[in-house]
Formats: sequence, C-alpha cells, structure tokens
Amino acid sequence: IALGIAYHMLGDYEGEWEVAQLGRQRFPERPEMLAFEARALAALGRLDDVAARVVAVRSLAARGGLGYLLVGVADELRAHGHLAAAREVVDESIAWYESQPPDTEELRVELASWLYRAERWGDALRLYKELAQEYPENTEYLAGLGRLAARRGDREDALRISEELRSVERPHLDPIHALERARIAALLGNREEAMTLLQQAIDQGVNCDRRHPMVGDRLLGHQVHPHRDIDFESLRDYPPFQEFLRPKG
Repeated sequence: IALGIAYHMLGDYEGEWEVAQLGRQRFPERPEMLAFEARALAALGRLDDVAARVVAVRSLAARGGLGYLLVGVADELRAHGHLAAAREVVDESIAWYESQPPDTEELRVELASWLYRAERWGDALRLYKELAQEYPENTEYLAGLGRLAARRGDREDALRISEELRSVERPHLDPIHALERARIAALLGNREEAMTLLQQAIDQGVNCDRRHPMVGDRLLGHQVHPHRDIDFESLRDYPPFQEFLRPKG
C-alpha cells in the first residue's frame, strides 16, 4: 500500500493500479486490498469498477463492520471531481451505519464522520456533541466540534476550540492536534496559518504512511492524505499547499 501511495503522489495512477492488483493477488482475503483497488480506480475515473469494489467491501462490512475502509474511496472520488459517485458511497455508508444498533462508540464516531462527509452538519454536530460529553478525554470529538464551528461560520467558537487543542498537555497527541488546528484554520480561510500547522503536524510525526495515533481513535485505518482531505479543499489552488504536495527527492 505504501508503494501505491508513492505512485499516487507522483500522479501515476496506472502504476498505483498495477500495485493494487498485485496486492489483491497476494492477499485476496484482505478487505484492505479491495479498498486499495477502489482508491486507485477512483483516481483513474473508472467508476463502474469502483462501484464493484465498493459492493465487495460492503459484503464484508455486513459481517465485520468494515465500512470505515470506504472513507478513503469516497474522499478520493470527491478529490478527483466525481461528486455524484462520492455522494453515493457516502449515502450508502450512512444507511449502513444507521441500520446498526448505535450502542458502541466506534459505530457512532464512524457515523459522525460519514455525516460530516455528507455535509449534514446538524446531524454530525449532534453526534460529536454527545461523544464529546461522554468521552471528554478524547479530543478527536472536540476537534470535530471545532471543524463544524468553522463550517457554520462561528469563528469565535472555532478559534476557542483550536486554542483548547493547542493547550492540551499530552505530547503524544501534539501532531494530531496540530493537524486538527490546520483543518480549522483552513476552514476559517487562514491559509498561511493552516500551512504552518500542517507542516508542524508532519514534522512531529503525522504522515501518509501511518495510522492515526490518537488514543481512543475510532476511525481505525483512517490515514492522513492532505490532497483528498475535504477540510483542505480551500487550499488546493494555494501555491504553498501545491508545493507541499509536490513529491520531493
């Protein structure tokens, strides 16, 4: 998968697809490989093939709650301009989560993430508020409230939450808090600050090749990919962000 990410960063989506196929051949029972293929196919615009992989992942999700694997597929579709296809993945994922008994933190935070992608800000806000109240030690939910405040145009509350994240004294979470503050800054239109915080997050250890290290994180394999992160969409025409994404070395 790391090799596929490298091809993707270079814009060589055919190369990424070839690597994804090799991964699927080597590990045919791993749903991660199906999602890997789907992301590569999304970048290539092969929407029918993406849909087929999504159906296969969903067949596994019904048995093991693997819907989180489709987050990257939906985001990749959106990043490459396939908005209708992305929305279909999002809506079907929401329907799946809403059909499950909402009795675990994991399912609730994954549903909140999908509602956010559907731009159902009110529904996402309700869930993030509930989670933040029940699990105040998990700053992921506070960050979600900060991003939603920024999207609602509540600049004061968004900045308050950003500052609260900055002041949390948990060094192992500093990179994640920098990343979340970068997202809030981008949503507020503070592009220079967003880039400073994004670079800080990367320098402190957040990158595209590792799992989200937050203690209590329930997005499971969700990785940091700024090019497809919906909260960084306002930065895509910003030269410093474009240079940041350009492969180095």
